[in-house]
Amino acid sequence: NGVSGVDVTFAVTLGGGSMAPTAVVTDASGDAMATWTLGPNAGPNTATATSVGLTGSPVAFTATGSLLSLSNVTPDPLVEGASATLIGTGFSSTPAGNTVMIGGQQAVVLNATDTALSITIPQRDCRPADDVNVTVMVSGQTTNPVSRRLSPASVLSMAIGDHVILAQPNDLCLQFLPDAIGGDEYVIGVGSPAEVNGTVQYALIAQTGAATVPPPADFQPARRDQTRGPGPTLDQLQFIERQQRHDAVETRLRAWERDNLSLAGASTTMRANAVAAFAQVVPNVGDTLQFKVPNVLGNACATSIPITTVVRSVGTRGIIVTDINNPTADSLTQSDIDGFSSRFDVDIQPVLEANFGVLGDLDTNQRVFMVLTHEVNRFTGIAGFVFSGDLFPVVSCASSDLGEIFYGYVPDSLGITGDVTIKSSVVNNMLALIAHEVTHTIQFSRRMAISAPNMDSWQAEGQADLAKELVGHALFTRSPGNEYTSTDITASINAASVGSRSWYEQRFTRLSQYYGWQGGTVKAANTPELCSIFGHSGTPCTTSYFYGSGWALHRYINDRFGPTYTSGAGTGESALQQDWVGGALTGSEQIESLTGMEFDTLFAQYATMLYADGRPIANLPTILQMPSWDMNEIYGGFHSSLSLATTSQTFGAFTENREVRGGSTAYTLVTSPVGPRGALAVRLRQRGADPQPPLGSTMRPQIWVLRVN
Repeated sequence: NGVSGVDVTFAVTLGGGSMAPTAVVTDASGDAMATWTLGPNAGPNTATATSVGLTGSPVAFTATGSLLSLSNVTPDPLVEGASATLIGTGFSSTPAGNTVMIGGQQAVVLNATDTALSITIPQRDCRPADDVNVTVMVSGQTTNPVSRRLSPASVLSMAIGDHVILAQPNDLCLQFLPDAIGGDEYVIGVGSPAEVNGTVQYALIAQTGAATVPPPADFQPARRDQTRGPGPTLDQLQFIERQQRHDAVETRLRAWERDNLSLAGASTTMRANAVAAFAQVVPNVGDTLQFKVPNVLGNACATSIPITTVVRSVGTRGIIVTDINNPTADSLTQSDIDGFSSRFDVDIQPVLEANFGVLGDLDTNQRVFMVLTHEVNRFTGIAGFVFSGDLFPVVSCASSDLGEIFYGYVPDSLGITGDVTIKSSVVNNMLALIAHEVTHTIQFSRRMAISAPNMDSWQAEGQADLAKELVGHALFTRSPGNEYTSTDITASINAASVGSRSWYEQRFTRLSQYYGWQGGTVKAANTPELCSIFGHSGTPCTTSYFYGSGWALHRYINDRFGPTYTSGAGTGESALQQDWVGGALTGSEQIESLTGMEFDTLFAQYATMLYADGRPIANLPTILQMPSWDMNEIYGGFHSSLSLATTSQTFGAFTENREVRGGSTAYTLVTSPVGPRGALAVRLRQRGADPQPPLGSTMRPQIWVLRVN
């Protein structure tokens, strides 16, 4: 219960300080106050407040006098991990006697006097640039705080077109400093170049930091509007649906061959015996020949279908035979057969051998047999195939026909043997189909000749699809490196006699399957990050999605390294491809051998190219482009479901909990609105843990960033 009008006397009893005032009368609330100024020396100070006659009087006060103060901290701004100097008074001359705190973290004191401290600034776990307080504590006393900007040790200062890759599991952190203008835009990729069929479960965490100053009043940022075309036509969808079924059967066959027919195990003696057993003269038109069509849906060596064929055409590079039991309704004419034969001799086989190497000649006839039979139609889905078992002796593979043989489907307008197959479809698809499949035969025979292992499917199919593109170039008098567009694709579809979606358009729709396209206007979730250029199973993408990503990687490597490539095979892109076919290595090891470059870096640059090529990004490096095609222009004519998708984030705090499979990349587009924006730190960490520890190294996680605006 406060009592007013009571006299209180304040007095200093130790330390030499002063009170003002010394005599005070309590106010209406019963309070009395004075200001106590401590004495001039460090140490204890005491004072009293006395009121005569009151119980408890006098009341004692104590304080410790200190000279401790902080007047300056340099440099400004501070940088994590760097040195700094603190100026003030009352510091301990023993380094351990001073506790320096910067933004709540303790610094290491290196040297000390009573007026200056030399310190090492603490490092933080991927925190953005921010304004923090600096204090010094000595003997339990703490200085006034001094505010300073604390910046990360490594920051991104990127011009448009700059590209940065980070691949250290303990330091996957992107640091953006404050910016007065804003309007900048970045694509961030989180990838795993490991060939393992596993995933990296990660959290991409963005944290905001210090603000900045307003932009100039007249600043106007650049902006881009991306438009996308209509959905696929019915004709496109029907073509693609047929191709997907074909790819599914072919993928199964290639996998069966790798498991059961090792090219590396085929000895020179075995091949010599096979040649001696089946050496034959070149047949004549009208001759009857027997073949065994391997069962590509089962054990292709153990079961086959015997057929009788008649020779319809004998060219300089190929021999075409047809099954005597083929359907007769709307069947291939002699003119059709002669057209296939002529194109194979003039336009297909010379291109294949020039780019991938000379085809083996197990049966010594210097030609490829092209067996056109309705029995292929019976394997619902596949349009044609080659079988590496045909290069093995019968004792190793009972179905072997001991030669270089292509098995192709035929028109069946009534669906007698399998699905209804119209003649125009067969004619339009046959040349590209032969180009793709005979490329596999070159791969088989060249690797068998040096007892090298089978090529990985993603490499073999990507290269065989590259063969289609190269044969298309020969047909339309084109060449790599010329930035072809959708106009050129359309011309290749509509060309008389050789027009087909298979030459060019199929390269991009197959790549769309890696992007997650499911057909129509449907895109699978979590793509492409849960798919893989290595063709792993268990992904949300369609069966043959890796054909397109494999082609794109081959084309990218050829465009980038082909012009300057030199080896014993010659120079240029064709020499690179021949060494790719004829090398003893497989997978990413072989790519490193061919390019002389670490695969992980190349993979990040390839993934960036898939997003960046053809976009109006100033100063985009050539290593992030595909000079042969304008990817952005081509996909600009497709529906958005066929295009590479990114998640979108505003330049601010966000968290993405995602996962990425080995051989793929997740894309995030981060955009800053026009105007001043603050600092941002983006870190890549394990998903779900708290706090999030660094990612492990098994899947070789990486993060890259490209400034696009």
